[in-house]
Amino acid sequence: ICEFERIGNMEQLLNLLHSIRSDIDFEKETALIDNGLIQSLEVLKIFVEIEKEFGIKLPVSKIKPEYFNNAVSIWRIIQEVGGKTGGVS
Repeated sequence: ICEFERIGNMEQLLNLLHSIRSDIDFEKETALIDNGLIQSLEVLKIFVEIEKEFGIKLPVSKIKPEYFNNAVSIWRIIQEVGGKTGGVS
């Protein structure tokens, strides 16, 4: 199993995002924050839910709009942090 499979997959992230805001097409939307589709409290909820769902601890420094503007950028954070904390040794 590669290290990224150990921390989940993009489909798991999309399911998490849809559970928070089912009215947004996270697969297509590229400007969640820039277009005002999600607000700061929703970013915090996503942040906390990612930690629970993927079993990782995200650094507070990652709570920035550029990291939560679309599903791909959110997934990159999960991969980056998950690769450091939950990777294969």
